[in-house]
Amino acid sequence: MSKLTQFGHSFQVKVLSVLITDRDFLQQSADIVSPDYFDNDASKWIIKKTLGYYNKYKTIPTMEVFKVEVDKLINEVQGVAVKDLLKQAYKSSKSEDLDFVKNTFLDFCKNQTLKNALMKSRSREFEEISGKILGSFLGPNPFTPSRLSDLSPIRILYIKKL
Repeated sequence: MSKLTQFGHSFQVKVLSVLITDRDFLQQSADIVSPDYFDNDASKWIIKKTLGYYNKYKTIPTMEVFKVEVDKLINEVQGVAVKDLLKQAYKSSKSEDLDFVKNTFLDFCKNQTLKNALMKSRSREFEEISGKILGSFLGPNPFTPSRLSDLSPIRILYIKKL
């Protein structure tokens, strides 16, 4: 599995930033984000907590939620690393290039989802795999007007026939 290492530390911090501060973006990407895309334990911990919280409460965790969760950590070194990374992420929430980060990250996740589906295609049914592939490109709510405009007329006709 590829990691976000190829984009650098600053990019990963900005990805964390949008995932913990932008509810709409988290909603759009929650199904295709994996903690495994990140290269350090603190990032993975933040993503796991963020996704778990989102799946339960359908919103982004607050700073208070992170504080409570960090205080539960037994490993003090990990706690310090997580706190430092959260500070960096919240500071990055004012960056001017977050739209670029969001688009690049979504493309990365979609490509990873497609690669994973193709790897699993050797052992699974075609319908399940094609559904995952189609889902990775359309996202969680494919029938919104803005998403339909991204599709070619042929794909729209195919979807309408479904």
